[in-house]
Amino acid sequence: MVLRKSFGGFSSERGSEVAAAWLTFIETCKLQKKAALDFFNRFFKMVTEGRSDIAHNRDFEMVSPAVYYFREYYEAVEEERDGEWTTATAIYDRLRKMASSGLNANGVARFGRHLANMPGLRQKRTSGGMAYLVHAKK
Repeated sequence: MVLRKSFGGFSSERGSEVAAAWLTFIETCKLQKKAALDFFNRFFKMVTEGRSDIAHNRDFEMVSPAVYYFREYYEAVEEERDGEWTTATAIYDRLRKMASSGLNANGVARFGRHLANMPGLRQKRTSGGMAYLVHAKK
């Protein structure tokens, strides 16, 4: 998706997430050659019919840029010998360097909440705060 040259960016991470959701929706409709309203109506019909597979489909889940980068550069591990205990701040700082411009400095608290709720990610309380057992992929 290419935005116009006059586009000035997003004023917040939340704004970029909302825009990404809508742009993804519109692009999906274009790729499937479907009218956006028809696609939207079909989706909500499936939700109201109780289709639980929609809520659990992680392949199409909308996530924040920080969570996206975490999944790209880290993985959760079960055994301490396979990874190391790292704080959310240390992980976020590394991701900011890797992403160069995609993450803002004050998003670490929100990122920590994402990590705390991530299934399969071991955590423990330390004197420096919560630490997570992860392995750096790259």
